[in-house]
Amino acid sequence: MEKFRCVRSWNAKRSSASGPARGRRRVLHSGNADHVDSMVLLARSQAHIEAADATMTPVDRLGFNLRLKTDDGMKGTRINFPREVFSPQDIRAILVEMVRQAQQ
Repeated sequence: MEKFRCVRSWNAKRSSASGPARGRRRVLHSGNADHVDSMVLLARSQAHIEAADATMTPVDRLGFNLRLKTDDGMKGTRINFPREVFSPQDIRAILVEMVRQAQQ
């Protein structure tokens, strides 16, 4: 069983058949392994939830879900992208943009 569930809603014309799922898994792995602080920051700035830890779960063309560890227990939230994405590269670029905005 996969550790993360990926939503199959990518535009088939813009992605290869095997690329989208593998790319989403890489985005999830990278976000959860290397960028937890950025996910916590996005939870605070986008969803107004203070969290000690965050795990990105499903990601799709419109946004992603976060599982958050807070002082009040586990919570979940949805973070929407500011615009639709069509590839894992789009996701990375938009996440960088969102984190930079949240840091200001």
